[in-house]
Amino acid sequence: MARVVPLVRKVTVLGAAARVGARRRVAIPGATVDEEFIVWEPGVRWSFTRIAARPRFTKSLLEDCILGELESGGTAISYTMCLDPPRLLRPVVKGLAGRIQANNNPAVANLSRRAAGLAG
Repeated sequence: MARVVPLVRKVTVLGAAARVGARRRVAIPGATVDEEFIVWEPGVRWSFTRIAARPRFTKSLLEDCILGELESGGTAISYTMCLDPPRLLRPVVKGLAGRIQANNNPAVANLSRRAAGLAG
């Protein structure tokens, strides 16, 4: 099965999975991020926050994904990412904003295809 998020190289579940409080370690090129789910509503919404990042490229990170049913029968996806880099890294992260968006666009499209496959 193809990765939903192209930039993600590996995800390791740290303990119990699929619930609020579940933790995971995500490997992306040049970094790892430990995350904890703060919202878990299967098929509806999930949100997670950063617990640790190596290297420390962000002081905080929050990602929120909401799925909703469209009248046409499809799935609407609302995806929000907020990150707060340390002051010295803000210009770097700002410079990477386009690359982050370029990664997230196919990720949301992949999620949309996966949601359509589960519904069908």
